Amino acid sequence: MIAPVAAIVTTIIAIFVPSKDSQSQKQSLLEDNDSLNRKKTNNKVDIKGGIFLSITITTFLIGLTLLETGGISNSALVLSSFGISSLSLGIFIAIEKKTKFPLIDLTMMKHKIILPSYILLILTGITMFLIYPTIVQLVRTPQPVGFGGDAIAAGNVQLPFMITFLVFATISSFIINRFGNIKPVIIGGIFVVIGTSSLFIFHSTEIEVSANLALMAVGLSLTNIVGWNILVSFSPKEYTGISVGVGALLFFLGMAIGPALSGIYIQMNQSIIEGIDGLFPSNESFNMIFLTAGILSIVLMVNLFILQKRMTYKKVNY
Repeated sequence: MIAPVAAIVTTIIAIFVPSKDSQSQKQSLLEDNDSLNRKKTNNKVDIKGGIFLSITITTFLIGLTLLETGGISNSALVLSSFGISSLSLGIFIAIEKKTKFPLIDLTMMKHKIILPSYILLILTGITMFLIYPTIVQLVRTPQPVGFGGDAIAAGNVQLPFMITFLVFATISSFIINRFGNIKPVIIGGIFVVIGTSSLFIFHSTEIEVSANLALMAVGLSLTNIVGWNILVSFSPKEYTGISVGVGALLFFLGMAIGPALSGIYIQMNQSIIEGIDGLFPSNESFNMIFLTAGILSIVLMVNLFILQKRMTYKKVNY
């Protein structure tokens, strides 16, 4: 349900968030009757684009969810879901290129700073929600694979992450005002790499997991807040609302992809624990999840270096 809601939110932002053009048109409306026609024209919304965007994201997530079963019987449904998603994406791009009032201005995807910011947000969403729900599975899985804890134990293990994320999300604005965007986001990326790599190597005790989650929380809070700040700062003023809406859509998409990937790994790598009925996640499933998070964090770091280079170049040539 996240992806359709995100698409709807993007459409609502496109309708109701005022832009520089709309504000100037409101002023000229009082002076000239012609401005009324321009205002009505600019209030048009790309409904077709919004519909096909929702179909694209929804069918893609359905395909990921069906992959969790890992059965041959679902292969046709999986291929159909991804096929419909690809077709709908192609139609959406074609609509956006032709319409005078696109839901998403595709030229922003070519922006040298906005595009890496989008990638940063979606990688942050995937990494965060790939790890966070997995910790519950790790804690509640019986020993020796997991910790054999209950819901309270799972909450206690996740508590350092929540507190650290809340604290750094609160003070991130002061950090940005003091040091700018580049240094905090690079430091945040380093913390994410350290946290995910350490979690892959050290996750045999609850204390190790909690400590690594705290490191991740520092990095993810910085990359998240700074990513939004960069997106707003460098978006063209007349498209700020649309740009933020697309960023929110991609961030929510990452939040949906993360748990789906986690479920795929857990479903594909299950084990039997002696003396307990049922199937449980294996050590391999947790190792694959944490390894994937580590790889994503490295990709995130590479993206940050590209973003740093482009922002520095733009600042020098400003």
